[in-house]
Amino acid sequence: MTAITIKEQLAALDRALKLDPGHYESRRLQVFTYYASRKYDRMREDALAMTILRPRDPLGHSLRAVALRELARYGEAIAEYDEAMVLTPKDSPEYVDLSTQRVETLITNGGITNTSLLNHRNVLSSGPTSRSSSTTCSVLSRLWATTTRPQPCTARSSVPAIPPAASSRTGA
Repeated sequence: MTAITIKEQLAALDRALKLDPGHYESRRLQVFTYYASRKYDRMREDALAMTILRPRDPLGHSLRAVALRELARYGEAIAEYDEAMVLTPKDSPEYVDLSTQRVETLITNGGITNTSLLNHRNVLSSGPTSRSSSTTCSVLSRLWATTTRPQPCTARSSVPAIPPAASSRTGA
């Protein structure tokens, strides 16, 4: 027995969604398959359908944000991250992950501000440990390494202070 290819999986999911366009689980699987195959335009469209099918579920918004980020549509990605964060409990690891992805998008876009860094630092300091906390520390440490006073970030409890140079950057 051979494994199903991405092309075959997408064809099967297309057939399933033609039978029932509102089948959320098929839509979700299709979005993840588009992500794995780097088809971000299609991922963005199907993630939008997820948000329509389940407007109070943050997953569709977060997947749409990922697709928009990969398409270099950073402003729209930030708006989707914001919506996903509104729908996610603040005491959950998913909230920390969303905040991390949002800040990384701002860094990529060059739109990081002192306020954004402070907000994310507060999320890391008060939120539960997440799988992306160490990644965030790494990203923030690299960002701060460009300042005159870099500070290490080794754990959630030792998130570095925001250097003054970060306040001169623009963005949300």
